[in-house]
Amino acid sequence: MTNQDYYFKWLNATTDKERYANVLANMDNMDKRTRNVIKPLLPHGSGIDYQWICEVLYKRVSKFHYAPYAIHCHNAIHAMNENGYYDGNVPFTVVFPFDGTTINVQDFQLVAHNWKSYTTKKYWPRYVDYVAQCLDIVPNKVEVTK
Repeated sequence: MTNQDYYFKWLNATTDKERYANVLANMDNMDKRTRNVIKPLLPHGSGIDYQWICEVLYKRVSKFHYAPYAIHCHNAIHAMNENGYYDGNVPFTVVFPFDGTTINVQDFQLVAHNWKSYTTKKYWPRYVDYVAQCLDIVPNKVEVTK
């Protein structure tokens, strides 16, 4: 279904419940298309060994209109100690700005999680530059087709 089909379906809806159902269907369609575009481009291997989990975040513009503003991609990196053994993992999130058609990859933000954890405190400062360098191979702007 195209955005125009959703719009006409929304115009023909008679109740608020039907309109919200159409809005949610449109958001779900946007989420699937965006995940299919961004996931293959994200780095994998060499410590980033988990599956990427991506979600599109929306802000409310009006009663029945929500606009995407960011994509959060979650993963973790295997941390290695000084002897070359795995010592745990450090979960992190990459935040990409998103306007609904273009993912602006060059303006990403990296956020580590679980700062009470020993592995995060010890290893994130060591790996933050490495993860940023791995993300540099992704194109600067990625178009999401309708």
